[in-house]
Amino acid sequence: MNEGGERSLRQFRALLLAIVALILVVSATVLVMSGVIQGHPVRQFAGLVASALFSGALTALVFTTLASRETERQLDISLDNVLRRVFLPLRGVVEKDAVSRYQYRTHLTRVGLPDTEADYCVQLIRVAYTGPPLASEVRIVCISSYDDRALAPFMDASRYLLRWQIDPSLNPADNAIFMPECLYANGERLVGATTTTSIDEHRVCEYMYKVPRHLRQASRCRVEMMLLTRKYVEDKHVIVKVLLFRNVTDAEFQCTVDSSVECKRLSVAANVSAIGPKGEEFSGTTYVTSHSTVSAHASYGYPLQEGSSITFYLDRA
Repeated sequence: MNEGGERSLRQFRALLLAIVALILVVSATVLVMSGVIQGHPVRQFAGLVASALFSGALTALVFTTLASRETERQLDISLDNVLRRVFLPLRGVVEKDAVSRYQYRTHLTRVGLPDTEADYCVQLIRVAYTGPPLASEVRIVCISSYDDRALAPFMDASRYLLRWQIDPSLNPADNAIFMPECLYANGERLVGATTTTSIDEHRVCEYMYKVPRHLRQASRCRVEMMLLTRKYVEDKHVIVKVLLFRNVTDAEFQCTVDSSVECKRLSVAANVSAIGPKGEEFSGTTYVTSHSTVSAHASYGYPLQEGSSITFYLDRA
């Protein structure tokens, strides 16, 4: 029901209740007056009419209230049925190719850094999710460019499990700058090969993994990948942003920062678009005290659309 219809219905109910209340007051007044007037010929007639009006008004008030509640209940049932018949099938279509149990965890540290690229800390990342079966070959790609147009050749989500961008001054083929440490499919570790190339003067490094037939035949596949990269942390304020390239049914994000990075405060913000009604969500600081590590998290128990993002803010000042 639209807003205008709801307003008209409320006005009609208010008018009906006002009329019933007026009849109750008038009939009660007439009953009192008929008791006061003794011996008048119209006393008995007035008393009977007032009694009838009072009983009728009281009955109308009770039935109006019950009818109002029943109407609201029927409307709720009808709307619920419409939502289930129309939107749930659409949500099922959207979720068919979505991934579930999405987990993103990252840790920033300077411990064990080599002397080169001292302005960059080490960022360890773990991404895991359950999704459709993998293709015969999957890849992880790293591009030395922050220009989103450089990602255009690598937008096939079924082929590229991860697309990563680094500072143009860094070498994506250097394992101290970017390196997938391992990739698992349903608990089985995949062996990769490396190839490097250049696209529009941007250096590109691709890690290619052959997927065995028995893994491709599984109805669902649990993907887990761990990688190392570098993050520039010499600014007073550092941003770690996570962007979803696929729809997810539920998701957890966590960022921890070692004391060697000298992070004074870590916060989290979200820019998410839900698929359907929102459910449980939690975000904030993970630990009350730092104990040499600060941490923040965000958790969503309902589906999120592709393009949703979570941002962790590191304040070093």
